[in-house]
Amino acid sequence: MPRIMAIDLGRKRVGVALSDEQAFMCIDALAFTVRDDRDLIRQIVKLVDEREVAEIVVGHPINLNGERTETTRWAERIYTILKERYHFPVNLLDERMTTALAERFVPLKERKRDKSKVDAVAASLLLADYLRMRENTPRNTPRNTSRNTRNTPRTPSGHSHNKPEHTLRSQGDNTRNTSDDRDEPDA
Repeated sequence: MPRIMAIDLGRKRVGVALSDEQAFMCIDALAFTVRDDRDLIRQIVKLVDEREVAEIVVGHPINLNGERTETTRWAERIYTILKERYHFPVNLLDERMTTALAERFVPLKERKRDKSKVDAVAASLLLADYLRMRENTPRNTPRNTSRNTRNTPRTPSGHSHNKPEHTLRSQGDNTRNTSDDRDEPDA
């Protein structure tokens, strides 16, 4: 099976997580800084080549209310560049709340000292969600499980009108707590 790379995009820092060669679990997570989109693509291409990646999952930053923002459109442009460059699967995965959840895993002192750790953990959470979805999706079923599509009008091919065809939804993303007291010790 192919090695999968999950990417938590950011304009300054990018988190990346890599699966094992069986695409069973995350075995490496890292983050790097970027100067611009060209530098971002260059660094992703380098990692894909070095790590023998055969599938990419790009985090799709949609607002909590489901609306697309400028950051969403930027992530979709990066996704399109990668999809056009590679002949293997490149997918978007709804990444709502992954950074907020990642912050809960990285102690406050570590976050203040090295913000890239949150990006690496967010990418690993994205990869874990994707691997879980793959495991729960039959092989011959499309992996397009966009959020809020039950009552959405569909095209003749079965795709919804208002959601990108390539967007996947992470499991359990609407149950994550983002309270500000996450760094306080339990009483």
